[in-house]
Amino acid sequence: MATLEPSPLSDRHMNIPTLARALSAALLALTLVACGDAPTDPNAPLPPLQAGIWHVQSANGAELPALAAHGTVEGRYAQTFLDSLQVSVAADGRWEQRAWLVEFVDGALTGRVTRQDAGAWVVTDTGYLFSSDLHGQRFVVRDPSQGTLALNLRAEGVPGVIVTTLRSTRPPASPTGTWEASAVRDRPLPDAIYVFDPTEVDGQPVSVHFIVDSARLAVLANGRYVHRTWASEWIGAVGGPPTTLRIRYGYYDHGDWTRAGAELQFESTWLQNHRMNGELGGPTLLRMQQGLTHGDPPVSFRYAR
Repeated sequence: MATLEPSPLSDRHMNIPTLARALSAALLALTLVACGDAPTDPNAPLPPLQAGIWHVQSANGAELPALAAHGTVEGRYAQTFLDSLQVSVAADGRWEQRAWLVEFVDGALTGRVTRQDAGAWVVTDTGYLFSSDLHGQRFVVRDPSQGTLALNLRAEGVPGVIVTTLRSTRPPASPTGTWEASAVRDRPLPDAIYVFDPTEVDGQPVSVHFIVDSARLAVLANGRYVHRTWASEWIGAVGGPPTTLRIRYGYYDHGDWTRAGAELQFESTWLQNHRMNGELGGPTLLRMQQGLTHGDPPVSFRYAR
């Protein structure tokens, strides 16, 4: 008949030093579990919120600026766009929201407004409840430790809610506003966008210089743009600088713009097949690839605001 071998921890094979080492190891394991690996109490109260600022990254599924509300008012089509929004949280239980809105009527810009709200936040069993001093309960934050928060926010004068995503980091700069050209081909304005050298004018060999004197680009929150360029044509000796003014030009264009992150595309609805590309380099820098009019080869421009 087979016999059962004793366990390695049986009295026949364990001595006092071995038992002491086993008990010490077991005690160390229990200590480590208690310090770091034990499950948290689901009934424990939530910790207070840390102070900080949450910035809206997108609204209603679109990058900023995004359409927040639209409708007909006295027979006219009204639109409100959210240009930016931030929620500031203070450690003393207070919060403040600021929303920057842009309003249009029948496609024309009618105003820019800032809407503010403020109130208190409290810890509940399931999250952090934010209430407005004027409007009562506003929204609940379930887990502020997530990298991205999804919240339904409200802004004064905007009916319904704005479905937003927020992060603690700022979103890419908004391109909306008026931009002034500062350089062409990395040279300060006024300077040449195109030079034809040598060429002939009235049968004489000369150089022809198309100079950009200034340019202005208005990027609107409703997805439209207006572009104006003022240029002049000069002639000079072959291989030489421009010396004689021949004519001044004014170029006008308007159309639609779209964005994908920092990349912008401008599609003219005035000049057939005229497109421009841009890239935001920050809040005050816009790099563009453009010609004077449709069919011109694109040239690098730099704009500032």
